[in-house]
Amino acid sequence: DLVGEGRIERTVPIAFSSYAGMDIGRVWLDWVEVERDAGQVGLDELRQQLAELKGRGQAPMVGLLALDGDTYTLPADLSDRSDDSKIAAGSSLSDPRVIERYLALVDRILPDLVDSGVWALTVMNEPDTLLGDVPAPENLLLANSMVAFMTAVRDHVHVVAPGIAVNATISPISVHSPPANVE
Repeated sequence: DLVGEGRIERTVPIAFSSYAGMDIGRVWLDWVEVERDAGQVGLDELRQQLAELKGRGQAPMVGLLALDGDTYTLPADLSDRSDDSKIAAGSSLSDPRVIERYLALVDRILPDLVDSGVWALTVMNEPDTLLGDVPAPENLLLANSMVAFMTAVRDHVHVVAPGIAVNATISPISVHSPPANVE
């Protein structure tokens, strides 16, 4: 059944990629979809999608996104109380509390990723979109925060699974024309 909250969006790409003969499939979840609030972790959707890809003979890549474009996708307690698409006031992705929470979640899912043959973990999707919305020099602070977050995740994952690439996707527009406010 492809009907249900988010199900059609996630299942159609898996089915299409298999039908199109692709040998790589993608599981794409926001952090908040896996951990709504501190300690409330649900792995059923991730496991189901990984099993579906494995059943189709596809090598999975996983997106467990802390940031999607200009939207933070964090658990409620790490989000801004008035706008859950923003990070809590006074915080950043490099905040030790944010990093520790994400790494704790990674520790919970890493056995599933390794068992399923995941070859890449995407932690941010098009973070350059947010950078373009922030004026200089604040965008440099934001970029440094993103790099610190990714570095911490990469170093942590590579202790257990050095073969899993940790990455962020960037928007194609930024490749051709970086935002004017990025110095």
